[in-house]
Amino acid sequence: MIGIELRTIAPEELPEAIALELSCYTPEAAATLEGFRHRIRLYPEYFWSAWADGRLVGIVNGVRTSQEECGDELKGEHGDDPEGHSFCVLTVAVDANNRRRGIGGMLLRKLIGQCRSAYLKSVSLMCESHLIGFYEQQGFVLHGQSASKHGGIVWYEMSLDLHTMEHLTE
Repeated sequence: MIGIELRTIAPEELPEAIALELSCYTPEAAATLEGFRHRIRLYPEYFWSAWADGRLVGIVNGVRTSQEECGDELKGEHGDDPEGHSFCVLTVAVDANNRRRGIGGMLLRKLIGQCRSAYLKSVSLMCESHLIGFYEQQGFVLHGQSASKHGGIVWYEMSLDLHTMEHLTE
């Protein structure tokens, strides 16, 4: 996409990132600045940002985990595992004036590429029902409604398998 710069976010840009987060999620469902600081401290290569004309217009981030699903415990600072074989996407946020321009998909592809480069097994996420089709277009598979009640929202579990051992059996 012309005019969009994708790069990992810098620590000093976290206030802009949290403002974007709060514009896209309810206060009960949004990450905290402390949560973002935790993610950038442990997983800076997985915290992608999109910029247009010097303005932050999108972010995607999350944590590594040993789990196959994104449970509520991963939303805090202690449920992740820096050596985990999977990745849980915790934020995909695009500025309201820049939606439907492909920015969310570009950010997800960058994040998924990073996960592949790190030889992670899978990427999982939880989303609201109106976003299922978007994530399916990105290759994610729907597993059904999540047990999570985070932010008082009905969430759906989705995942994307990255690395399999099929090539060893051919």
